[in-house]
Amino acid sequence: AKTINWGRYDKIPRHIEDHLDKHLKQISQTAYDFAIDKNIHFIILGGNQEIIPKIRKHLHYPLNKMVLGEFVTQLNIPLNEVLIHSKKIATKINQRLAGAKRETRQMIR
Repeated sequence: AKTINWGRYDKIPRHIEDHLDKHLKQISQTAYDFAIDKNIHFIILGGNQEIIPKIRKHLHYPLNKMVLGEFVTQLNIPLNEVLIHSKKIATKINQRLAGAKRETRQMIR
């Protein structure tokens, strides 16, 4: 049997990180293309603890400034669970934004 010499031990993890980086760039571009002409007020990110900062890092401006919430979850959860998590966070964000608008109006008076 032929053995494969992969060389340095850090080569495989770097290769995986490179693929992940390319995938996240593609996701970021797709999200940007989708959202740019829409009336989107904020973005909620969901994923495992390690991936959320990487997703945030790859988002294009202005999407990266629109992230107002996130939740940690397992991979491949049912879409209904994603919706439930997102609705809870969206409600909190909307309450926070409404409170900030009220404060601004009071300051102007």
